Amino acid sequence: MVDAEEALGLGLVSRVLDHDTFHAEVLRTAVEVAATAPVASRLTTLALRDGGHADFEAALQWEALAQPVTLATRDLQEGIAAVREKRPPEFTGR
Repeated sequence: MVDAEEALGLGLVSRVLDHDTFHAEVLRTAVEVAATAPVASRLTTLALRDGGHADFEAALQWEALAQPVTLATRDLQEGIAAVREKRPPEFTGR
């Protein structure tokens, strides 16, 4: 068992939230995730479901399959254009 600060120090969690702001931060994070490219988001969800991959080789195989899919989307081009034009992206899931 480790406390929150120790978990952060060990890299087990990416951040520790205050009790008072926890709900608002979770909702803010959910909005950020929902605004990401749908194809990439779905593939990430699938990759993480059930605790992720059994081993490093399985993770590499998954990436070898998933990466070409996301690289072929219009959303990738939209994301690149949005960064160049300094505007929020408008993802369509294509």
